Amino acid sequence: MSLINQPSIRSAEINKLKEYLIGIISRYLEENPPTAVDRSQVVKDLLNQAYMNTKVNLAVTLRDQLFHEIIDDMLGF
Repeated sequence: MSLINQPSIRSAEINKLKEYLIGIISRYLEENPPTAVDRSQVVKDLLNQAYMNTKVNLAVTLRDQLFHEIIDDMLGF
């Protein structure tokens, strides 16, 4: 289930956060392309670091779902 399909969540704000995090990860990957073997772990590490830098405190289930969607987007699943 996509985050944007949950009416109780401010979907515009979640989408902005998702786009922001994807942008940070994409820029880093363009400048420092990892090997195919390392790409998954690099994306996960960058996502965690970028999220922590935002100082946003989402509920664990929402954060996990957001991370899952971003990782799927970044790794092509």
